[in-house]
Amino acid sequence: MNKFALKLMIITILIILFLAGFEVLSYDDDYSMPIARMTYSDTYLTHMDGPDWIVPLIDRVQERDKSHILLLGDSVGRQMFIDLGDINDEVCVAPAIAPFSMAGQYVLTKLYLDNHPDATDVYLVMVPMDDVSKNFNIEYAYQYVVMPLVETDKLELLDENTVDELGYIFGERFMELPVVERIDKSGLNRKLYLNYIKSYAKNDYPHTLEESVYVSYLKKIASLCSGRNVTFHFLPAPVPDMDTYHSIVSELAPEYFEMTGLDKLFPDYLDHVKYYPEEMFTDGVHFGGPYENQSVYNDIISEMYGYSGLTEVLKFE
Repeated sequence: MNKFALKLMIITILIILFLAGFEVLSYDDDYSMPIARMTYSDTYLTHMDGPDWIVPLIDRVQERDKSHILLLGDSVGRQMFIDLGDINDEVCVAPAIAPFSMAGQYVLTKLYLDNHPDATDVYLVMVPMDDVSKNFNIEYAYQYVVMPLVETDKLELLDENTVDELGYIFGERFMELPVVERIDKSGLNRKLYLNYIKSYAKNDYPHTLEESVYVSYLKKIASLCSGRNVTFHFLPAPVPDMDTYHSIVSELAPEYFEMTGLDKLFPDYLDHVKYYPEEMFTDGVHFGGPYENQSVYNDIISEMYGYSGLTEVLKFE
């Protein structure tokens, strides 16, 4: 081996060792944030916080408290109900976010029922969807489904086919706890892997599931509740008075509900959709501006959900 080749090999080895050490330090508690700032990845630690949202909910539903009612939801449900959690003893308030998926809602339901044998009701509040045929949100499912479920050892509560599907999308290696923790704790690793997902993940991967994640796990929640003698209430979240939502509620959603059998399970779900002025919403989905406050939410809750029995047990103050 000539001197040039030897020097090149040594330099290559040193670079590899440096990068490996740099990556190790990137998820060390003392160096994680400085390295994140150095690599312009600090926002991935402060804003891309899937496990920080979901893990507390997983812990919350397992608390053996006085509650006998579980209240779940997407991000709109979270807006309206999350601040009522501390003042409600009978209701466990644990709304999540849409990317957590219906599979995630099933996990929360099962954990709650397993730890509350006297449970009577489960409420799930979600925005009417125009495409309930979809499976996981590729861009966000790793943060909001894989990471929190792996870190809490709850991935096994999903069907084997569902886990296989996640493994196909994200790579089985990236669903192992040591790898998940290294990504979660490192802004640099989050930046590298999450951007890889956005650019190269198999958005058009061949689905191995007979039904969409939304439909199959919504049915599983209903079946689980029925088997435990618990009443399941599937409720629509408020939506802006826009042509898009009128089309979804009057045309697209009914057709898909009928095709998947959801119309038999939830015959009046779409009948209870309520439209509110568009100016109340900041992004066509969530409340914003002067309407982003609990007083407004309380009025909407009272207007929309009296028929379900929720307002009879839910405390507002």
